[in-house]
Amino acid sequence: MPLTRVVDYFNAHLDDFNVHASLNRYARFYYDKGRVWARLADHVIYPCLQPILELENMQPAAYEGRLDIRTDQGQPLSTEALYFLTWNTEDVVFLDRFLRTLQALEFLNSHSDSSRPLIVSVHSRHIQAVGSSHGAVFESLLERLGLRPSRIILRQRGKALLGDPHAREAAVSFHRRGYALLADELPLELASDVWLRLHELGVRWATPQGLARASLEDEAIGDSRLAHWLNDAHRSGIASWWPNIHRRDDLARLRRLSLGFVSGPIVDEMAADLVRPASGLAAR
Repeated sequence: MPLTRVVDYFNAHLDDFNVHASLNRYARFYYDKGRVWARLADHVIYPCLQPILELENMQPAAYEGRLDIRTDQGQPLSTEALYFLTWNTEDVVFLDRFLRTLQALEFLNSHSDSSRPLIVSVHSRHIQAVGSSHGAVFESLLERLGLRPSRIILRQRGKALLGDPHAREAAVSFHRRGYALLADELPLELASDVWLRLHELGVRWATPQGLARASLEDEAIGDSRLAHWLNDAHRSGIASWWPNIHRRDDLARLRRLSLGFVSGPIVDEMAADLVRPASGLAAR
């Protein structure tokens, strides 16, 4: 189905995102001149995809869904700022599904022929608001795009997966429906059996805690602790991803530690070099 028709369908069926929400009256998807975007009240939302490269060969392995949010006056905003527009939990659920669907639309628009997965976040307030059958509605929305849950990696907060029974129940539901999970911001000090329990929940990717990532500044301490973290992740069947890489020197160090995947400004530059057309014909 042409993307224009898919966008028209979603705009005509915004109640499908959450029939009890009020925000659906102020939301709309757009597809114009090859670009996907959306409006929510007086906010403009542009989806973008950041490539995640396999560190060993520096080839794209997945894409992280991101959002560029602006007011009508052009002021940039964070994603969290959109949640100030929500009146209740029903609006939270609507907004979370709306944003994930927008990123999936961009994924289909930009990488419809790719077998690489898309990583999108599930907001913690969404998880608390939905009682059961997590992932069912989003699965039905993905079907309209011709995407299966196996093409999607859902990011949940690592802290919640470790300490919140409801978050773990949601993870199990997501996993049963075919989604892989990413545990975000996991601390470096985790027992081996905790890694195995995360794998049982459906976690297949993980990122280290922000303070752990800052340990790159201290090689003597950081490398030893991170090596242990990476070893436990690998033995548990969980891929490691280090976001926000800025320096080529850090890439070399992480390669020595056998990290799995990386992303960030320097990685974006390298990915652009890899996909840059070799001729004017290829660029058409």
